[in-house]
Amino acid sequence: MRLSWGKLMKRGAENAIASASIGADFRLFLLVTARAGAGGHACFAADEIVEALPKYNKASGVVGTFGEKYLRNLIAAGVDAGLYAPGSSTRCIVLPMSVYDIGAKYKARPCPVHGHNMSYLGGWVDTEQMEQALAKRVRREDLPTTRGNK
Repeated sequence: MRLSWGKLMKRGAENAIASASIGADFRLFLLVTARAGAGGHACFAADEIVEALPKYNKASGVVGTFGEKYLRNLIAAGVDAGLYAPGSSTRCIVLPMSVYDIGAKYKARPCPVHGHNMSYLGGWVDTEQMEQALAKRVRREDLPTTRGNK
């Protein structure tokens, strides 16, 4: 069985989420990347991020949980850095199209938090409509070819 590059990346992200040697901000990004689906939306049940993202005290070795405020601040910092779309929360974090390849390969299911599965690219865009428009503008037969040229 061959895995696609995207599936391998998601599996690697899932494995690294629990690593104590990686900072919480990067582990959150990995969690979101592993979970992202239609339009880059990564939805979570209440307190699911708290459970999925352990807090490590390297000095004592104690494993705990982050508070809701800390997680909201991590998400806000990610929004400020352009890693997450505005409107991201602990219930749904959205990866912008500039960060994540969001194509129509996902099943179109509206996000239960945002009410849509649109992608973010400086504003909300309908990914499926955008890809349809691009397909109409760039048809395969219109692409230059080198066949027959010597």
